[in-house]
Amino acid sequence: DQAKFFVESRLLQRDVEIIMEGVSNQNILGTVLHPNGNITEFLLQEGFARCVDWSMGVVTTGPEKMRAAEKNAKEKRLRIWKDYTPQATIAITEKQFTGKVIEIQNADRLVIKTSENQIKEVTLSSIRPPRMADDGGPKDNTKRIRPLYDVPYMFEAREFLRKKLIGKKVNVSVDYIRPGSEGFPERTCATVT
Repeated sequence: DQAKFFVESRLLQRDVEIIMEGVSNQNILGTVLHPNGNITEFLLQEGFARCVDWSMGVVTTGPEKMRAAEKNAKEKRLRIWKDYTPQATIAITEKQFTGKVIEIQNADRLVIKTSENQIKEVTLSSIRPPRMADDGGPKDNTKRIRPLYDVPYMFEAREFLRKKLIGKKVNVSVDYIRPGSEGFPERTCATVT
């Protein structure tokens, strides 16, 4: 109700400019410009809203101001962020290193042997490997799933990486470390060149 009042008190009976940004699943995405600025930024700054990644790509003004406004509200613990606790940052000891690719585990994970003979497992950042299609039907728990062979294009994607990278010297730039959650281990996500 507070967010609704916040918007109504600033927009009702006022001349505003609307920028049509795009369409997603029959939803029209747009930006409402109040005479004092972008209403979205004001909502974020006051802790009434949060940034949604899937829509940030279509914003013509760029996501930087919106992310900064959200960060400001998080730091001040305003409204929806009142119980916010920042994630513990994981120190990245080696931001960049070089090594030889010795194994391709799947379509997005590599094992690299560094010049110091350390074995490091890295996940390619900013990609989504092939996944098993969910048809919405009942799951057959008796059938053993072999992801490499049962997931469409998983084998082909892994083989592509294997042919291109195995035995080659690569430069690895660590982008971030994804903490372990829900039974999944911590992952070092990197760009490999």
